[in-house]
Amino acid sequence: MPTGCVVEVPPAVGARGVEPVPRGSLPVQAAAVDRPHVSVAELTVEAARTGEPRLLRQAVLVDPDASSTLTPEQIRAVGNDLVVAHGDLLPEPLRETLPPNALRPDHDRGVPGARPPTASAGLEDRAAANPPSTDRRRTP
Repeated sequence: MPTGCVVEVPPAVGARGVEPVPRGSLPVQAAAVDRPHVSVAELTVEAARTGEPRLLRQAVLVDPDASSTLTPEQIRAVGNDLVVAHGDLLPEPLRETLPPNALRPDHDRGVPGARPPTASAGLEDRAAANPPSTDRRRTP
């Protein structure tokens, strides 16, 4: 089911008001399409639960809509802009603006036992260090 589709859940109206009627599991194909969006929601909830601002940025980085139109650098900048603009609506721990390299686990966070940046480089850092080739010729 493409992004933006409305999923109908049949309701039942009774003494307790309007309630959804369970319809069983989604077919594997529909669940696969929904999974990226569910992952974003899970990361966002975990950020709110733990107060970890990195998880909010990571949620946007894996969001299929945001990542299809913005670069990781733009996503980081927008995340900080949104925190500055709407920080009064966020719990105190989530109001922190983050430097670009803060999305790597335990980097520059004062976490005991954190590995140096070269040992804990994330996927983004590896991708930046090894940009895709612009040579479109096939190699055997």
